[in-house]
Amino acid sequence: MVLNDATHKLFRPDRELPTRDDFEAAAKTLNALPVALTESIDITNAILYLVSESGRYVTGTTHVSMPVERSDTAIRRRSQSNPARNSQ
Repeated sequence: MVLNDATHKLFRPDRELPTRDDFEAAAKTLNALPVALTESIDITNAILYLVSESGRYVTGTTHVSMPVERSDTAIRRRSQSNPARNSQ
């Protein structure tokens, strides 16, 4: 995600000049993990692991159960694919 004034305003339209802190507070409410955004190094490390010798037994099925995305969309997808999670 590009961090700029337009993105900050998109997440905090109630503020005249939202800051990065305002953006991060709003973004955290949309994520499954308590972080505002994923750092590019985290995605890079996940990819490097998957293509490394250590990740040779990670299948598509395993990867789907451990999604990289952190948005509320990911929570809905997991809940829909695993009804047992809804009861927890």
